[in-house]
Amino acid sequence: MAKIIGIDWGLQTLQLQYWEAGSPKIYVVLKGLHWYGKAFPSFVAFTKSGELLCWRAARRQASAY
Repeated sequence: MAKIIGIDWGLQTLQLQYWEAGSPKIYVVLKGLHWYGKAFPSFVAFTKSGELLCWRAARRQASAY
Protein backbone atom coordinates (compact mmCIF):
# COMPACT_ATOMS: atom_id res chain seq x y z
CA MET A 1 0.00 0.00 0.00
CA ALA A 2 1.35 3.43 -0.91
CA LYS A 3 1.62 6.11 1.72
CA ILE A 4 1.35 9.84 1.24
CA ILE A 5 4.39 11.50 2.81
CA GLY A 6 4.60 15.19 3.68
CA ILE A 7 7.86 16.92 4.53
CA ASP A 8 7.99 20.10 6.59
CA TRP A 9 11.41 21.58 5.71
CA GLY A 10 13.12 23.86 8.18
CA LEU A 11 16.50 25.54 7.94
CA GLN A 12 18.25 22.96 10.12
CA THR A 13 15.63 20.29 10.77
CA LEU A 14 12.59 18.76 9.14
CA GLN A 15 9.57 16.72 10.15
CA LEU A 16 7.99 13.85 8.22
CA GLN A 17 4.26 13.23 8.25
CA TYR A 18 2.33 10.49 6.50
CA TRP A 19 -1.26 9.40 5.97
CA GLU A 20 -2.24 5.95 7.22
CA ALA A 21 -5.55 4.26 7.95
CA GLY A 22 -7.46 7.48 7.30
CA SER A 23 -5.52 9.77 9.62
CA PRO A 24 -2.27 11.76 9.62
CA LYS A 25 0.72 10.44 11.57
CA ILE A 26 4.07 12.00 12.49
CA TYR A 27 7.09 9.82 11.73
CA VAL A 28 8.90 9.19 15.00
CA VAL A 29 12.32 7.62 15.47
CA LEU A 30 12.37 5.81 18.80
CA LYS A 31 16.01 6.58 19.55
CA GLY A 32 15.28 10.23 18.71
CA LEU A 33 17.49 12.78 17.02
CA HIS A 34 15.76 15.99 18.11
CA TRP A 35 12.54 16.98 19.87
CA TYR A 36 11.53 13.56 21.17
CA GLY A 37 12.34 11.82 17.90
CA LYS A 38 9.97 13.92 15.77
CA ALA A 39 12.42 16.23 13.98
CA PHE A 40 15.42 15.26 11.90
CA PRO A 41 18.46 16.94 10.39
CA SER A 42 17.54 18.29 6.95
CA PHE A 43 19.24 15.49 4.98
CA VAL A 44 16.99 12.47 4.42
CA ALA A 45 16.99 9.56 1.95
CA PHE A 46 15.35 6.17 1.51
CA THR A 47 17.22 2.99 0.61
CA LYS A 48 15.90 0.61 -2.04
CA SER A 49 14.45 -1.54 0.76
CA GLY A 50 12.56 1.47 2.19
CA GLU A 51 14.79 2.22 5.19
CA LEU A 52 14.84 5.89 6.20
CA LEU A 53 18.30 7.44 6.38
CA CYS A 54 18.96 10.77 8.08
CA TRP A 55 21.76 13.24 8.33
CA ARG A 56 25.25 11.87 7.50
CA ALA A 57 23.97 8.50 6.25
CA ALA A 58 21.62 10.29 3.83
CA ARG A 59 24.43 12.51 2.57
CA ARG A 60 26.59 9.43 1.91
CA GLN A 61 23.68 7.79 0.07
CA ALA A 62 23.30 10.82 -2.21
CA SER A 63 26.99 10.85 -3.08
CA ALA A 64 26.81 7.16 -4.01
CA TYR A 65 24.55 7.87 -7.03
